[in-house]
Amino acid sequence: LLFAKALKTTKMLCQCFLIKFGNTLNITCFIKSKLIIVKMIDYSYLNSISNAEDLRLYILEHTLDIEETTSKTLGYILKIDWEQSKSFGYSSVSLSFNQKIHIIQDLKGLDSNDKQKLADLMTIRNKFVHVKSIKTFQDLFNIGAAGQDVKKHLVKWYGSKDNIIDEELRYKIYFFWLYLDVKSILNSLGVN
Repeated sequence: LLFAKALKTTKMLCQCFLIKFGNTLNITCFIKSKLIIVKMIDYSYLNSISNAEDLRLYILEHTLDIEETTSKTLGYILKIDWEQSKSFGYSSVSLSFNQKIHIIQDLKGLDSNDKQKLADLMTIRNKFVHVKSIKTFQDLFNIGAAGQDVKKHLVKWYGSKDNIIDEELRYKIYFFWLYLDVKSILNSLGVN
């Protein structure tokens, strides 16, 4: 049970619950003791990359995919075998995720919005991976200006796409859409 709210009016008693069953959210209402399922929403697409219940692991698995796509993109642009490259491969001397993203941001042709999406994904990843106290999106947003900026951008880019009652789920969905946008940005640079 993620959310429960009772609403009293002069004419009826209504209780609504947001209940998660697997990958489906049900908005269920009891009006005058009668059960009404208002809406069923399937969010199984959120688990196409990671099935992790832990948000930190979920973010890490998505950003590992982005890091590999970034290496592939840079390998394609530079016409090198990225897996065998000292800079982009799997060796201990390879460039960091941050450095690879900065190279992508330096490329001509990326608009400021795309650059900001790359920066925000990197901020989310770095805060969840390196700051132990950040376990939720609210923790991220409350940690300082960088978190507040990320929240503002996520709402600006994705806020009108869905109106989910549970705030953490809403921002998980926004993160997933950000992941898809960054993947698309990288793919548009030449990797399919």
